[in-house]
This record gives sequence, structure tokens and C-alpha cells, in this order.
Amino acid sequence: MVGLGAICDLRRPAETQTGVRSFTVHEFVTLANGDRLVLHRDRGFTLSIDTGESEPLSAALLVRQTLNTVLPDEDDGEDHPWSWLEELARARGLAVTADELRRLPYEVLLAGSLFE
Repeated sequence: MVGLGAICDLRRPAETQTGVRSFTVHEFVTLANGDRLVLHRDRGFTLSIDTGESEPLSAALLVRQTLNTVLPDEDDGEDHPWSWLEELARARGLAVTADELRRLPYEVLLAGSLFE
């Protein structure tokens, strides 16, 4: 493994209410051959838009929200759920430890559909 990250994408419009946009967040590991192996697809967030009171939708906002979404559910002092990601990676056949994951570079990718 050479990297770890999250992909943020827009939920299908049929699942989106007026005045809000909902996003999915998937975390993945990047393998040495460049392939990405998704570890989970169970996260996401919703933002109010076009209200005049909300921050304009931007790449910086989406990256910040994506990083907030992948934080640990419980405050255990960790900046990321490394042990949980280790379990997910091991379930997919990767021999890795939480410490090894912690040392990998982390990237946030924004799907191209977000700005269409």
C-alpha cells in the first residue's frame, strides 16, 4: 500500500432535497499498482446551499467536510479511526497494521460530478 484517502461524491439528485446537497464519502487504500481498494462506503454528509447564510460550495469546503466525516465516531484521542481501518483492510486480504496506515499519505479526492 502506498496511500490512503477518501472520495467525496454527490448523491444521486433523486435523493437530494431542495436547498440541500447530500454527499457520499468512501475511504480507500491505494495499492502499489495504483489500484484503489474501497474500505467502506457508509459515510456521508449534507450541506445547506443557496441560503445566503451558508458558506458557498467550494472545493475547500468539500475537503473540510469530507475530513470531518471520516473522523472517529468516538473521542478516543485518535485523529482517525486507524484500528477500524486496519480491520477493514485485513477483511479485504491486506496484511497491514494501524501504525502502517497512520504513516501513509492521505488524500481527499473530489468526484468530477461535484462541479458539473
